[in-house]
Amino acid sequence: MKAVRNLTLLVSAGLIMTLAGAASSSRLPQSSGLPTLVNAYFQTYPPIAKAAQITGDIKVQVTIDANGDVTDAKILEGHKLLNDASIAAARKWKFDRQINPGMRKADLTFRYTLMPRCSDKQDHTPVFHAPFTAEIRQEKPWLTCDDCSPEEERELNCKNP
Repeated sequence: MKAVRNLTLLVSAGLIMTLAGAASSSRLPQSSGLPTLVNAYFQTYPPIAKAAQITGDIKVQVTIDANGDVTDAKILEGHKLLNDASIAAARKWKFDRQINPGMRKADLTFRYTLMPRCSDKQDHTPVFHAPFTAEIRQEKPWLTCDDCSPEEERELNCKNP
């Protein structure tokens, strides 16, 4: 029972994040040979992508030096309006140090999600999914008064600000 509790605490420690934009891992060795994540950074949702209601996953491959710093980041796939924000965030990630010199690679995923209008503000908090996925959440943009129908207003059960 004690081993299960300790494992639960270690797993929980790997998913702790702060609202300031950083996620910490428990620095557990990973059996898959992947580098161990020390700090993850969440970029804000790009305003133009939010206005265009662009969502989806952006895959970024990073090159990691022996100090655990990201030295290069390149887009593997994703929407153009989300790519720059994903690259900027990926460059701020930090991984464990490596004793042997040489570069390592890791594939990161930045998931951009627009939450329903009037959703709880708590639902807009970024979420980290192990091993290397950062979910950036924002509320859908409001419609202008000219675009909003009475039916949608009733369906949303709230009013535009």
